[in-house]
Amino acid sequence: MLRRTKVLVVLDGVNDLQQLNYLIGSTLDWFGNGSRIIITSGDKQVLVERGVDIYEVKPLDFDDSLRLFNMHAFEQNHAYLEEYYELSKMMVKHAAGIPSALEHLGLRLRGKDKEAWEKQLGRLKKRVPIKEVHEIFKLSYNDLDHHEKKILLDIACFFDGLHLKNDDIQLLVKDRDYSLADELDSLINKALVTISPDNVVSMLDIIQQTALKIVREESNDDPAKQSRLQDPDDIYYVLKNNKGSEAIRSLAIDVSMIKEVQLNPKVFAKMNKLRYLDIYSNGYSYDFLRSRGGLNLSQGLEYLPNEVRYLRWARFPLESLPCTFSGEKLVVLDLQYSRVRKLWHDNHKLRSLPKLPSSLITLNVSDCVSLENVTFPSTAVQIVRENKRRVAFWNCLKLDQHSLKAIGLNAQINIKKFAYQHISISRDHDDYDAQGTYVYPGSNVPEWLVYRTTRYYMTIDLSFVNHSSPLAFIFCFIVPQVESPGFILRVNIGVDEVHIFELN
Repeated sequence: MLRRTKVLVVLDGVNDLQQLNYLIGSTLDWFGNGSRIIITSGDKQVLVERGVDIYEVKPLDFDDSLRLFNMHAFEQNHAYLEEYYELSKMMVKHAAGIPSALEHLGLRLRGKDKEAWEKQLGRLKKRVPIKEVHEIFKLSYNDLDHHEKKILLDIACFFDGLHLKNDDIQLLVKDRDYSLADELDSLINKALVTISPDNVVSMLDIIQQTALKIVREESNDDPAKQSRLQDPDDIYYVLKNNKGSEAIRSLAIDVSMIKEVQLNPKVFAKMNKLRYLDIYSNGYSYDFLRSRGGLNLSQGLEYLPNEVRYLRWARFPLESLPCTFSGEKLVVLDLQYSRVRKLWHDNHKLRSLPKLPSSLITLNVSDCVSLENVTFPSTAVQIVRENKRRVAFWNCLKLDQHSLKAIGLNAQINIKKFAYQHISISRDHDDYDAQGTYVYPGSNVPEWLVYRTTRYYMTIDLSFVNHSSPLAFIFCFIVPQVESPGFILRVNIGVDEVHIFELN
C-alpha cells in the first residue's frame, strides 16, 4: 500500500528485533524510494542486528542541562535564576545530563524554598534516587535476564570506582566455567554500564542510585538479608552482631567510616557465598597507618569463604590468612600495609592446592614489611597458565632469596606473555592500550632484558623490526627505597624522531 509512497516513519522505544521487523518489514521494501525511518532504542544490539546506521545520543552538556532544568524548575519566573544559581548547578551535576532526570528534578523543586532545595541536594548526595527517575530505570532493570541483573548490581554496589577493566570484570563475575561476557556486553549496549576509552567499566551515578535502592528493598528491615552491603551502619550492625548470612554476595567498607568493632573469629562463616570483600581506606594517611582501624581481629580470624574472588584488606592485622581459606578462586588479592608473613599457614590438608591460584590477575602486598615467603609456581609450564598483570611487593624487604627468585621467574614469563597478547589484540583494536606491572625488591636489572642505561635516555635498535606491525616494550626501573608511605612514582616515556626513548 505504501510501496510507492515516500514516508517518514518514527519508531520510539523499540527494544526487540522481531518487533521491529513486524513494524517495518525485514527487507525495507514496504515504503517508497526516499523514505526515512527513525528508530529509537534502549538496546544498541537491536540496531546492530538490523544493520542500520547508528547515532548514539550523548548526555546533554552542562549549559543545555542547566537550561532544561531551569525551564522546569522556574517556568517563567526568571527572578529566581540568579538566587538559586549555585544550587541549580549542583542539581544539574547530579542529573548527569539525562533529560528525564533534569525534568523530574526541576518539576519536583518548582516553587519550593531554599531549605527544600538543600534537603533534596542532601538526598542526592546520599544516593537516594528521584522517585520518577527510579521507576524509569527500574523498568529497564526488570527487562534484564537473571545474569544481567546480577552483574548490574555487582558493578553498582562493588566494582564501580575500582577502575577495573572489562576483561577484569569478566573474570570476576564468571559463573563457574560459564563466561558472562555476552551479558556484560548487553549491559553496555543498553547504556546501563559505560566503558571508558581505556576500557574501564563504570556506571552513571543516577543509574547506580536505582541499583542501590533495589538492593535495599531486598530487605529493608534486616541488612543481613541484603545481597550486597555498602552502607557503614548496615555493615557495623551485621559485623558487630555476627549476623552474616549466605545472602551476602559483596561487602565494601571504608574503615575510616565505621565505628570500631571487635570481630568474631568466625564472622564470615555464615557468609559462605561471599564473592567480593573490600576493606579499605580512601587515602592512606599517616593517621590510618598508625591507627588500629575500625575492624578489630584481636581474637584472630578462622574463616574466609572459598568463593571470594576479590579480596582487598588494607592493613590486615594478622600474619597470615586463615588456613582453611584455599584462595583457589581469587582474581584480585590486595593486602597493602598488612602484617602478613605468609599468605597461608602450612597445612597438610592444603598442600595439594596452589598457594596462589592461576586465576589471580592482581596481587598487591605492598608495605607488608614482615612478609618473608611467597610460593609461586616453580615451572614455566605452570606459570604460562597464569594471567598475572599487576603484582606489587613494594617495601617487602624481608622476602627470602627463594621467594625473590620465584617472583623474578614469574615476572619474566607473565610480562612476556602479556606483551605478546598486547601485540595480538592491538592488531585488531587501534585504540587498545594495556599495561602490566611487576614490582619487587632487587638492585639489578634482570639478565633477560637486553638494553641497559644509567642515563635519562636509551637507544634501541629497531632496524630489524617490521614498522607496519605493533610493538610492545618491557621496561625495568631500579628505584631507591622510599620510607614514606603512600608515595607515587611517575615515569614518563617519550620517543623522538630518531627512535630514542627518554625517561623523564
